[in-house]
Amino acid sequence: MGTRRAGGSGGSQAKATRLHEARRTGVPVPPFTDAEPTPGADEGYLIQQELVRLLLADGDRIVGTRSG
Repeated sequence: MGTRRAGGSGGSQAKATRLHEARRTGVPVPPFTDAEPTPGADEGYLIQQELVRLLLADGDRIVGTRSG
């Protein structure tokens, strides 16, 4: 298993919330790599998972998956 970065899932949740708000309002957010140049893949997946949860809570639905 990968190691967690400082901030844990709380930081991932905050980033997902920022992305969700940007999608809702149409106002872009600066790249997360501006503040943290080397986020790990684990964090990226956590952000994605939380963003999907927020989108589904808004009534969006998953219409397909990508493999590979």
